[in-house]
Amino acid sequence: MYKKFTIVMPTCNNEIHDRFDFLYEAVNSIIAQDYKNWELIIKDGGTHPALMYEAIPADDRILYIHGKDSGI
Repeated sequence: MYKKFTIVMPTCNNEIHDRFDFLYEAVNSIIAQDYKNWELIIKDGGTHPALMYEAIPADDRILYIHGKDSGI
């Protein structure tokens, strides 16, 4: 069995169009990898949660944590 690894992705202010697109592409790039035994923790520091759920596909391996300017 392959070892599981964790990817931590800090982010903030994704209301800006370019950052939203970057986040969307980054998350989908991780999902598209051949290696599937991973978890992704997205720690957001200020984006409206409803917007983040548009960028983050439903996947049990992804954990989204919202907290304004609270660090990782």
